[in-house]
Amino acid sequence: MNTHGSSRIQQEDFCADSEIARLCHGRPDIGGIASFIGTARNISRGTGIQWIDFEHYAGMAERELEKVRQQALAQFDIVGALIVHRTGRIHAGEQIVLVVATARHRKAAFAACEYMIDTLKRSVPIWKRERTDAGDVWVSETP
Repeated sequence: MNTHGSSRIQQEDFCADSEIARLCHGRPDIGGIASFIGTARNISRGTGIQWIDFEHYAGMAERELEKVRQQALAQFDIVGALIVHRTGRIHAGEQIVLVVATARHRKAAFAACEYMIDTLKRSVPIWKRERTDAGDVWVSETP
């Protein structure tokens, strides 16, 4: 199984360009790169949001995030995969998550990228609490 790439949870912001450059370095076999960056919005379900707090189950969340990445590598014809998810307080416009898939061809990269973001939102123990104009709200559903 190809293990090119990584997954991690961190509080610090990330630079998507730098992360993608590291993932692709020395890989002339890459013909397509698909990426997704999730950012915090200032409104949710019609209510203004002041900030979002992300918490995670330490240890388990990292293992599950890596499991999602490894599943994408096994299920799709990709050559690399990367997932970075932030925790802590995040304000509107700030980055939350970066998901990248590299492949010889674009369709595999797109499919793997979509699979990773959809799967991590369902399976990785990361919780989101929004500070709204009406008070704090724990968000359980994933749009």
